[in-house]
Amino acid sequence: MTYLKTNGEVWDLECVDRGRSGIILKLNPTRVLKAPLIIHNMDASEEEKFAADCLKDDNISFLENEKATFQRLGHYEHIVEWHALRSGGIEMKYMFHGPLSRFRQYHTPLRKQLHFWICSIAAAITYAHSRNVIVGDVAARNILIDDDQSAKLCDFTDSAVLSFDVDIGEESQDGASIYTDIFQFGSLVYETITGKRFDFDLFHPSDLEKKQGERAIPCWLDKNQLPLISHLDYGATILKCWSRGFEDMSSVTAKIQTYDRL
Repeated sequence: MTYLKTNGEVWDLECVDRGRSGIILKLNPTRVLKAPLIIHNMDASEEEKFAADCLKDDNISFLENEKATFQRLGHYEHIVEWHALRSGGIEMKYMFHGPLSRFRQYHTPLRKQLHFWICSIAAAITYAHSRNVIVGDVAARNILIDDDQSAKLCDFTDSAVLSFDVDIGEESQDGASIYTDIFQFGSLVYETITGKRFDFDLFHPSDLEKKQGERAIPCWLDKNQLPLISHLDYGATILKCWSRGFEDMSSVTAKIQTYDRL
């Protein structure tokens, strides 16, 4: 697969990972560059080339949004370390163990380690909300595991950077809000402790999705649509995340911290 820079030149760096809208290129043993996903296909039809150009513009916009999010967030211990916001991408620390979703497939961490990860991620989301940022896509694939096996929140492609003049608890963007972040955090905790993914899409749940004009709003689940969790560590908290039982992420973090004697 050939990947292009925004100016049309071919990247000559190793691609170590690829997402929906971006690629991760290895700069050196300790740093990577996240760049917009632009694929070069010499055999594409005119129609395919037109679609690729539209996708290119979208992916560049996603990266610009992520840059703005990192600028708002600055540096925080539970968010992936970034070094520079370039015109062509975001320079970040290379996280050797990759995403939590992949790491969890091949490893069975101790409960203490799982608790540390869950607390770290909760703290990162709480911090983002304190900076008036809706994360937008809280998922195990967007949590990176560092060399020391600490967990860092990454990927702010879908994040919303809100004005400091508004109450984030009352705001939403394209349906995303602090409450959808909390819902997704509950799903992440479920996957972290069970190794199984529960990835219900609040915004595209078939014909049950509700609309307000052109504005999508989340379609929340009924309890009978949820997996059995009452027997799990954090089970009651996961359920509360899924059923809009928390007022804010700070309350979730406080509750998670009470499990430190598991």
